[in-house]
Amino acid sequence: MTLSLDDLPDDAQTLKAMVLAIRAETEAVQTENSKLAAEQARLDQEHTVLAAEVERLTEQNERLD
Repeated sequence: MTLSLDDLPDDAQTLKAMVLAIRAETEAVQTENSKLAAEQARLDQEHTVLAAEVERLTEQNERLD
């Protein structure tokens, strides 16, 4: 959402309310970003473990052939 200065209200109370709403939205987005970053780190770790397991099983299978 882009606002020009002409779109902003002139009274301080409304401006304060807008700032508080934007702050709450920003905090919510930051919280969600933190959760997503943690999930990505967990998935990256899981991927590393599974890739190592695939490599181990591939080597084991090659030895059996």
